[in-house]
Amino acid sequence: MLWEGMQRKCAWSSLHSSSTFISSVLYFCCITSGLLTTLHSLASRSGGTGFGLLPPRVNYEYGSGVEELLMLPPFKILADVTPGLIKVALRPPVCVDSVAGACAKAALDDSGADLPVLDGTDDINEYSGQPKSTGLTDALEWSKEQAIKFYDWAKVEVPKAVDSVQKVIDESKSK
Repeated sequence: MLWEGMQRKCAWSSLHSSSTFISSVLYFCCITSGLLTTLHSLASRSGGTGFGLLPPRVNYEYGSGVEELLMLPPFKILADVTPGLIKVALRPPVCVDSVAGACAKAALDDSGADLPVLDGTDDINEYSGQPKSTGLTDALEWSKEQAIKFYDWAKVEVPKAVDSVQKVIDESKSK
């Protein structure tokens, strides 16, 4: 098997700075013949199309929007200066694809070099090659397109409705 004889193990936790605990979830990915099964199992429990409380998860589109929003400088600054659970709530979530990609990359790294310490969503995304989240931008673009469609519809239909109402008013006055 491809994994036979490999000894490297990766311990993955979601921590932001040495003093702030972000998540109680600790991922252990051991390089064995079951690594891909382990990563698939992690991915199937985190993310997907549904929402869940235990473990906490949201679907990809919602998470992408929240991640992009919380990556904005005002939220980053606010997260840095707030205490405890507020700080946790203001940290951007990490996509399960990024976690799985970073874990697999670290586990498969045979260069012998020390693995990097990944501190936060930016580091994890960069290491795993995950592109920046665009959920918020996508939602705003969709909203803009819908507003334009509504405006175009209203330009045609509102005058028709006004004319129709005016016709009814005029008819009722002439009786």
